Amino acid sequence: MSTNQGDPKSEGGDSTTPNEPAPQPALRSASPETDTPVEAEVADGKFPQPDSLDESPMKAADVNTLEQFIQFSYERKGKNLGTFRKTKLENLEGIERPQDDADKPAWTLSQKGAADLTRKLAAEDLLIEVPIKVLLLLEAQKPKPSVRNRIVGFMGEALAYHPTFQSPVLQAALTESPKTRTREETFGLFDALEGILAGNSKFMAPLEHLKVNERKTLRFNALRSLALYLSNQEAWEPDLQVAWHEKYLWQPAAKKTDGTNFWRILLEAKPADNKRTLAQLVKFFLGREEEAEQEHKDRVESVRNQAVEEAKKEQAQFARKRDELVREHGTALQEAADREESLSQQIAEVSSRNKQLGELLNQSEQRSEEQNTRIEDLRSEIRIRDAALENEKKSKLQASLIAADQYQQLRTQMMSMLENRSLLLDDALQATRNNKNEIAARRIEQSLEEFSKTIEELRSAGSADQ
Repeated sequence: MSTNQGDPKSEGGDSTTPNEPAPQPALRSASPETDTPVEAEVADGKFPQPDSLDESPMKAADVNTLEQFIQFSYERKGKNLGTFRKTKLENLEGIERPQDDADKPAWTLSQKGAADLTRKLAAEDLLIEVPIKVLLLLEAQKPKPSVRNRIVGFMGEALAYHPTFQSPVLQAALTESPKTRTREETFGLFDALEGILAGNSKFMAPLEHLKVNERKTLRFNALRSLALYLSNQEAWEPDLQVAWHEKYLWQPAAKKTDGTNFWRILLEAKPADNKRTLAQLVKFFLGREEEAEQEHKDRVESVRNQAVEEAKKEQAQFARKRDELVREHGTALQEAADREESLSQQIAEVSSRNKQLGELLNQSEQRSEEQNTRIEDLRSEIRIRDAALENEKKSKLQASLIAADQYQQLRTQMMSMLENRSLLLDDALQATRNNKNEIAARRIEQSLEEFSKTIEELRSAGSADQ
């Protein structure tokens, strides 16, 4: 947030670097050339101030530590800070946390000492002259964030110790961790501060002795100090800065007789009517107009580039899609050709298989016919053999019957022959006993002849059976 409207030297010889952009309408320090008579009078030190902390004031060249910088700022009541350039601020001893763990306890103790010193000195700064000047110095020199945040933190300690910032909501804003706020929440903090500064709060009791002009200076410094502190936590956009100035600085200073005739206001304006603020405001709106035109051109160019990019993307997508379709079509054609070839092969294989099956079927039918013929032949042969077997059985049965008859006849014959031979042998035996050997010999001879004859008959009968 830019804060210095007037000549940078009005802040004790301070000036911005050539590379820094021109400051926007913002919080400014007291300047005898442009401030109201009240503010100029306070800036010139015409109001009573607390006694100096040291009979021999510290010189800027002697400041080497953070505590010395704080003491110097309060001794000079915020003046003569212009010699503290960015490099000097960044090289203050104790400004940054040490990297070596062994040095951290001593550093922590020095920070506590700096905080205690800040609260002690802030108790005598009733008009909040030091925080506003230190914060403006940081805004002009822009040291690195770690240094800036450290010094801003101590100025927050100073503000939190002042009676006008003792309400819970302001204490929370100054002591708690930074957070993002809406415009309504930010302005709510300033409305709370305005309510206290209006004298309608118990917190203003220690400041009842202040004169009207001192109260105006206190309000001016308190509002700007809080704005600089908050904008350090979260940068304010130019429209928020302008809205803040309009609500808390410009509108309260406007006259009831002011109308919409801007030329009349300029003609009646006095040197103390903040012409520089008006010039800055005009410059701001001209800058905003240029920014709007440039933003419009950039947006048109961005839209055109975006359209070109989208067209290129769509063209590339179309080309990729076309190539994909061509590849897919070629792949589909190749797959169709492969499938057609595969189907042709399958059809040829099926045809060949059908042909083989047909041949096998014909062969099977032929074998079946041959087998049927063979079966019929076998059946006929079986029938013939059955008939022959039956005939043979009949013949054998008849032969068996004949053989049985013959056997019976032979048996009868044999029995008859044996009986006859038995009788002949008995006669031969009797003749032998009676010493009739001739008779016995004939009978034995007859018996032997009968036996021989029977044996021949039996042989003949056996040959006939075979």
